[in-house]
Amino acid sequence: MTEAALDTSRHDLVLSLLHSKGQGVNERHHEESTPTWLANYVDHLLSLPLASLQQEPQRLIKATSNVDQDLQSLVLDEYQSIVKARDVQIDTEVRLDDLRAHLDGFESMVTDVMNSCKDFDQEVSAFLDVRSELESILDNHDSLLDLLEIPQLMETCVRNGYYQEAMDLSAHVTRLANRHSEVKLLQSIQHQTQQTLAFMQLQLIRLLQKPIRLPVAMNIVGNLRRMRTFGRGEMELRVAFLKCRRLYFQALMLELEREVEKSSEFVSKNQREFKQRFVYDFIKKAIDLLREHLFEVATQYTSIFQSSTPRSRSISESHSAPPPASTIVTTSLLPTYTTDLTKTLLDILRKYLPQVNDTASLSSILTQLMYCGMSLGRVGLDFRHLVCDEFEAMMWSIVDGMLTTTGANFASKIEFATKSRIPPSQWMVSRTFNSTNIMDDLERSKSPPKASQSSFSSPPQIILSCPALAHFTNGVLSAFNALRPLAPISLFPKLRDKLDTLLRQVSAQLQAYLDAYVPSHDHNDISIPDANAIEAFVTTYVRCVVSYLHRCLCRGVYGSATMYIADSDLEQVKVFEKNLEEVFKIWLPQTAEIGTKEDKEPSTEKEAGAASSADADGDADTISAPVDHQEEDVTTRAGTEATSNSERDSDIAPAKDTNGIKDTNDSIDG
Repeated sequence: MTEAALDTSRHDLVLSLLHSKGQGVNERHHEESTPTWLANYVDHLLSLPLASLQQEPQRLIKATSNVDQDLQSLVLDEYQSIVKARDVQIDTEVRLDDLRAHLDGFESMVTDVMNSCKDFDQEVSAFLDVRSELESILDNHDSLLDLLEIPQLMETCVRNGYYQEAMDLSAHVTRLANRHSEVKLLQSIQHQTQQTLAFMQLQLIRLLQKPIRLPVAMNIVGNLRRMRTFGRGEMELRVAFLKCRRLYFQALMLELEREVEKSSEFVSKNQREFKQRFVYDFIKKAIDLLREHLFEVATQYTSIFQSSTPRSRSISESHSAPPPASTIVTTSLLPTYTTDLTKTLLDILRKYLPQVNDTASLSSILTQLMYCGMSLGRVGLDFRHLVCDEFEAMMWSIVDGMLTTTGANFASKIEFATKSRIPPSQWMVSRTFNSTNIMDDLERSKSPPKASQSSFSSPPQIILSCPALAHFTNGVLSAFNALRPLAPISLFPKLRDKLDTLLRQVSAQLQAYLDAYVPSHDHNDISIPDANAIEAFVTTYVRCVVSYLHRCLCRGVYGSATMYIADSDLEQVKVFEKNLEEVFKIWLPQTAEIGTKEDKEPSTEKEAGAASSADADGDADTISAPVDHQEEDVTTRAGTEATSNSERDSDIAPAKDTNGIKDTNDSIDG
């Protein structure tokens, strides 16, 4: 073992011995001793020689005794001080304990105070933030007030019609909201302005459904275009414009229809002419309304959307590529709109024209339609060719009904005479009939006047001798007079066929009566007055009435328009007259045929019509023939009395029966 290790082991051994020896003697002393002095003392012991080490206990005992004596002396001398020091120590310890308890309470109170201070600090900071905001609001009160009043101001502008100012306010709010997107107040104001814009759009659309002028319409469409509320842009804007104008037109038409229906409710069945007048006024107003509306819409549409219409492309572009589909749809909107309104007008005509039975009123309506179509033709909306068929159908219906009624009346008279076996002398001729004058009258009437004269305007006076034929002629002439104001050229073949059919029916009924009354067809089987009456009646019918009615149709109604009628149609008239003479040749007098000279003269209906149309326009596109002459109904006054002058010059007054004819008809009617 080395010497250092050996010293360390000795040192530890001495320390352990000292601790074990002194543990029971003075435990507290050992507790208060420090390792430093003990270690130093051990080092001192180890450094002493053996003799000194043996004397060390004695020295320690002596030193201890000295210390005890000194301590006792000190205690005796300082007894009071020690007692006071002990009291002070005890009091100090008590006070320290109290102070320690108070410090613990104070520490807990300080913790609570700190927590309260933290809470107060948080509350104060929130109040400070609110105060700061309120101060900022107070500083910007005027600006905020102006900003908050924008929705109300915008709504006021919209209600008062200041749409441009409302659009400017909306644009200003939109810019602010985009710039300060985090500000909720601006987002709320923008939402309110968007609602006001929606109300503004609705109000603008409603304005388009009211009567407006071009400047107002341009302003409204400009505002709608600026709002950009239509998803597909310009095309939807055009569609919306036309739809609104269509609704406005429908409202006006509905008001007119309600007016005419309300007026018709107060008219009794016996006041049919008043109801017809209401319908006539309604159609006239509807035509005027359509003309004004179409012209206005066409002008507004072309003026408003002209700037947005794509310009015409160059020749190379037009040949290289077709126009876009959107352009085709957009440019076809106006024609589609006008076509739809024209269909509406045609529907109105189909619904209400049948209630107008006056051809003069129909002529007036057609004239107004022609004027309307010509006026709208300046903007490319001429629809005159679409309404002709409706009026042709109406004219045909009226004239056909009048001719049918005339034929039915004549048939009823012959049927009554046939069933009652009334002698011909009692109903075929008037009481003033003189058989000796019949041939003279026929000779005077067989040569037609020249083309310059109006032979059809003066009925042959021989017809006065036959009341039934006079009434029949008056009925046909009434139909022709109704046709004259509006005579469609296309109806001439149908009218000719209708007249021929009517004359064939009269011929068949007359033949049936003659077969029933004179089965043998022999003049000797009946009395002379009856034979003369039959001969006069048949001759007047075949050689005067038939040719006269054909002349009235060809020259009186279609005088200046005869050049537009086919020659074959006029030739069929002559063929019909010849065939009719073959049917009744048994009862016709054995003289030169009436109308021979007329058939031989080249200047008949065709040339007479050409001569009378020398001063006419000659427009081949016109629907009806101009009226150059007027027909006169067969007068039944005795002798050569003229027809009544109390009637209008344009229409022919119905014939007034003489006493003789009236008495004869009364006898026929039972």
